[in-house]
Order: sequence, then structure tokens, then C-alpha cells
Amino acid sequence: MEMVVVLAILGIIAAFTIPMMLGFVKEAREKEVNIEIRELALACQSAYTEIYATYHLKPEDQVIYTPRYESAEPWDKAFQEKVRSLLDGDVHWEDVQGIAIMGNVMGIYYKNGDSVYHYYKDETGKVTITKQ
Repeated sequence: MEMVVVLAILGIIAAFTIPMMLGFVKEAREKEVNIEIRELALACQSAYTEIYATYHLKPEDQVIYTPRYESAEPWDKAFQEKVRSLLDGDVHWEDVQGIAIMGNVMGIYYKNGDSVYHYYKDETGKVTITKQ
């Protein structure tokens, strides 16, 4: 009889703690993705600054990367190589779906698992990250 009571109590405890733990795991994954995207954005900004100076770009010139289409602009290829060299092992380059930078504005699409995240930094420097 005591064994049944103990099992019932353990079942009740599990019923409350397992969903809570799953919530913590989901929240931790979201934070991890945000950190990866911000790391990617920092690498993109550093690469853009270098490419901007090297190729004497104008503020209206865009630097674009997308894995589906290869750009004809030489600075886009140099930008891609520089960003890849700046990233460490946490950000997987094959998960980058697209990057566009023009002046102070930056947009990044980053895939993690089944979800795609959009990073956007506007002219004022305000950053928003949304899950698509």
C-alpha cells in the first residue's frame, strides 16, 4: 500500500515538473539562437566595415549573401569569406539563409532546426529578432 502512495506522489510530482522542464529547455534554445544570431551579426558588421573600406563602397551600395544565388559583385564574395573566417564553431554557416547590409541597416535570415529567425537592425541601431 505504501508503494502505491509513493508511486502516486512521484506521478504527481512528475506531472508538474516535466512540462516545466520542457519549458526551460525551449527557453534555453531560444536564447541560444539569439546568441548565435547576434554573434553572426557582429561578424557581419566587422566584415562589412572592412569590405566597405577595401572596395570604397558608397552608403547606398549593398552587400548581399544568399546561398541560392551567387552575386556578380566582387565585394559580396569577399564579404562571405570574411564573415566565415570570423565565426567560431557555434554558428553553422550552412544555417545562414541570407544577409543584406546597406549602410547601418542589416537583415539576416538564420535557420535553426525547423525554424527560421529574422534579425533586423534599423538605421537607429534598434535590433529585433523574430521567429518566422
